[in-house]
Amino acid sequence: MKTTIPTNAQYHAGEMKRHANHIARIERAPLADRQAARADFARTLADTDAAVARLGFLFLGNYGYGAMMAARDILARPRMNRIAALSQLVAAYEDSCPANFARDAYMALSLEQQRAIDAAFAAAIQSELADIASAT
Repeated sequence: MKTTIPTNAQYHAGEMKRHANHIARIERAPLADRQAARADFARTLADTDAAVARLGFLFLGNYGYGAMMAARDILARPRMNRIAALSQLVAAYEDSCPANFARDAYMALSLEQQRAIDAAFAAAIQSELADIASAT
């Protein structure tokens, strides 16, 4: 059986499809699973250092090429709420938590915790943008 090596475009498209399927699977999970995932993500957010480490995993591609490219797509859009979008990706890949449940977990934090997460994520985002700029 002859196998062919995919082109870069085919590989990219396949990874993005796997990413989209992963997100869709999380969104369709049973309610009890989504609620448990929300609780797990709330625990992740409560530990700011752990949450930032998970964001770093996303930037490094530890969750897969598709997840990394989705994160880079978010980074390329300065007019969007990058912190919210990236935290929802972290929730999806680390805790299998859908975006709306991740938002609920964030809103359940105290205002001080929200500010700490926002500041830590903003610093990680700026660091990643600087790394990307220096690599090009």
